[in-house]
Amino acid sequence: MVIYGNAVHSFTNPDSGNDPSSGAAYNEKADKRSWEALLGFFKEIC
Repeated sequence: MVIYGNAVHSFTNPDSGNDPSSGAAYNEKADKRSWEALLGFFKEIC
């Protein structure tokens, strides 16, 4: 499991807004980090 700091539900969806106190908000830094982690995982298994 990976935890991204300051990221809440829907952190990869730019349409989620930018208010983390609402429980859902876009986080560009976490979005990019999670995407790179996913690509790295695919490289390992493919």
